[in-house]
Amino acid sequence: MIKTLEPFCQLSLRWSYLPCHWDFSIDREAADYFIDFFRGQFDRTLTIAQRQFIARGADAADVGKRAAACRSEFGAYLDALQASPAKFGRPTLLTTDYVRDDILRSAGFADPYYEIKHHDNEQVLQLLPEVCRDIDRRAEPQRLQAVIDGALAGNIFDMGVPATARRMMEKTLSFLHTRDNLLRRPWLVDDFDTFAARMLQGPLHHKAVIFVDNAGADFVLGMLPLVRYLAQRGTETVVVGNELPTLNDMTLRDMREIWPDVLNAEPSLASLPIKLLSSGTGAPLIDLSAVSPKLNRAAADADLVVIEGMGRALESNFFTRFDCDVLKIAMIKDEYVARWLDGELYDVVCRFEPSEA
Repeated sequence: MIKTLEPFCQLSLRWSYLPCHWDFSIDREAADYFIDFFRGQFDRTLTIAQRQFIARGADAADVGKRAAACRSEFGAYLDALQASPAKFGRPTLLTTDYVRDDILRSAGFADPYYEIKHHDNEQVLQLLPEVCRDIDRRAEPQRLQAVIDGALAGNIFDMGVPATARRMMEKTLSFLHTRDNLLRRPWLVDDFDTFAARMLQGPLHHKAVIFVDNAGADFVLGMLPLVRYLAQRGTETVVVGNELPTLNDMTLRDMREIWPDVLNAEPSLASLPIKLLSSGTGAPLIDLSAVSPKLNRAAADADLVVIEGMGRALESNFFTRFDCDVLKIAMIKDEYVARWLDGELYDVVCRFEPSEA
């Protein structure tokens, strides 16, 4: 983790910023639901960790012993949290993410999804040129619509929630099928028309900062075409991944490792103004009060921020205001989040908040 972190430079009202709106010490329903959620998610992650680390050559008995210790430690933490949330200050999804990942890292399970992430990235790369050509054949505003449809469809590929993790492991999810069968508009939260008017009728954005989410189809087929679309228009585009690994979220390391293959698959990206950076953070949600100074230097003159993913754009930062235009996009893959927004599983959110400056 980058040692010196600071508030994201494009945050409005930094003094009152709260990344997560569910406070488990106050909202007992949310606490009970998400604590049970974390129990199941942790079991799935440990199963994957054991399988992956044994495949890397680790001793099976040692891996099993470390996994059992992790399960015991995190289980005890969740038991204590559920019994008395107020003893933990202001416990949230984000603070629980940190505890989970610290336990995994301390036991040597720093990146249990590494092989899955890279396998999924490589597997879908062959489709990237087809997705790009399909976008290129369209005229505006259908081109922009196809880009956003793809970004929303890609966000279903998430190992962090049971509704999609099982389907991903069973290989029953298809990006093209999901994109072509995306819910018809109007979406649950639908600011696409306002966003399209700003994009196609307003001044060109000088620089965009894009916080990406999951590996595989989400990153390669969903977000890279959006990155390409913006960069082809002449917008400098900063693609931001995690510093530390968590679940199947993209890290800066993951992006750098796959980038030569990305350019080989879609050479049009090579000459575009695209930069890969770390957020300085390491969780499926993002606390924008503590990001890397390097990101802030790059984002100081940004006039568009894109936050993608249920964790980053809904479970955290849904109410966050910025000093520049911001687009928040996500597919809802959790029943509690769906109910909170008066929606259903697989509803989509396209929330655009123009700068008030």
